[in-house]
Amino acid sequence: MNREKQQRPLYQLILSPTCPHCHWVQIFWSLQKLAPLCSIIEVSHVGAGCPGAMLRLVATGEVFAQGEEVLAYFIDQSVVLRHWRTEGSNEWLSLIKGLLQSIVVAGYATEQSEYDEAFIEVFEILSAVESRLESSQYLVCDELTQADWMLFVIMIRFDIVYYPLYKCNAYRLV
Repeated sequence: MNREKQQRPLYQLILSPTCPHCHWVQIFWSLQKLAPLCSIIEVSHVGAGCPGAMLRLVATGEVFAQGEEVLAYFIDQSVVLRHWRTEGSNEWLSLIKGLLQSIVVAGYATEQSEYDEAFIEVFEILSAVESRLESSQYLVCDELTQADWMLFVIMIRFDIVYYPLYKCNAYRLV
């Protein structure tokens, strides 16, 4: 009887399902079919201080990538995703990261002026994104990029999470 040993994944990806950064990483993990190499452990997290995803070696338990480094590691290791780092994408990546940052600031603001400033920033960035997408199917070029996927995660979470809980409620996206 010849039984193949089921190999244990080399890495563990530690994610909080409530964190948008973790959500981005989980989408890339799924797209790249990394389950045989990397298992997922979900942890609960409440609050604005989520460190993001963590990638650790199973054998040693050593965390060697955290937060945005995890996504960068997956992209660097993936032939399919390397083309996502394209000319002009840094500007849109910065803008999309700024959008998320403004949403978080609005949601956790403790002073009205802080909330007001972040609230205005959220809808100014959404207006810029909308203007861009009126003339182009994608943010950066004629194919999907990392900025598009990051925006996608924000958009699918917006009406459900950011509109009611983070009080980014000038209007719903859908």
